[in-house]
Amino acid sequence: ETPSPSLDAPLSQLSPEALAGRSILGFVIAINGLNESNRALEAVLAAGAPDACPADRAAVAGVFRDHYAARVQPWLVQLKANGAPVLVALHRLYRVAAAGVEPTPTMAAFAAQLEPSAASALVPATRAALQRHIDLWRPLLARCQLTVADLAGSR
Repeated sequence: ETPSPSLDAPLSQLSPEALAGRSILGFVIAINGLNESNRALEAVLAAGAPDACPADRAAVAGVFRDHYAARVQPWLVQLKANGAPVLVALHRLYRVAAAGVEPTPTMAAFAAQLEPSAASALVPATRAALQRHIDLWRPLLARCQLTVADLAGSR
């Protein structure tokens, strides 16, 4: 039996097989890590006077430059470039495979994580956690009189 042309592209995204699992796990790690960092940033922002840098300025600069900009951001870019297409391919395969079939609750829950338009699904939830992270860094940098441009130039 010849594969359907509509399945060729999604199937090609699943080779090697482990890529699907690594992609899903990558998004779960990203969501959890960003949410944990967001809670820490919220706590730092809540400390001290609203107009003052709530932590050591050099430490804030170091965390932003050496951790977030140097490690987290590039990893998120790779995850988006390599992992998101895999999740889209899995979602397409699920829709084709599940057409006219009542999925099990486990399969339906798995598919919900792949749904690109659901806010709680992996890619949109990662995007929301990242946006929150960016929104928290902005006031922290401003309160510490730091700019992204300054930090990027201080490597």
